[in-house]
Formats: sequence, C-alpha cells, structure tokens
Amino acid sequence: MEKLNKAISATQDFGPAYHIGASYFLKLNQYEGNFDDLWKYHIKGILEEYVRGNPRKEEVMTKFKSAYSDGTTE
Repeated sequence: MEKLNKAISATQDFGPAYHIGASYFLKLNQYEGNFDDLWKYHIKGILEEYVRGNPRKEEVMTKFKSAYSDGTTE
C-alpha cells in the first residue's frame, strides 16, 4: 500500500487525496490473499477513474501497477 501510494503522490496532479486506503486491502480475505485478484477487481478500477482523460493514462497505470506488484515506482 505504501509503495503504491508513493507512486500516486509522485504523479503530476495527484496527491494524498488519491491514496488507496487500508480498507481495500481488507478485501484480500475474499481472494484468499491473491493480490492479483485484488488489483483486478478493486484497485485497478478506481485508479483508472483517477487517470481518465489523462493523455498519459497507459504510462501512469503501468507505473501504478509496477508499484503495486513489485514495489517499484520507476
């Protein structure tokens, strides 16, 4: 969560108001701890709403997915 939120804050026009809260990660129990399903069914959608209309949408989403998946923000 921290690494994803760091990537969100490092993105132009985003800040703490766009952070993903801990409540999203409580849903991991529904998916038996499968982080990929959590991304697919909960987190990805809200982040796509955040970047809708951004001409760099694909680049930004790739950055967010990378931070979520392996903790990198580059």
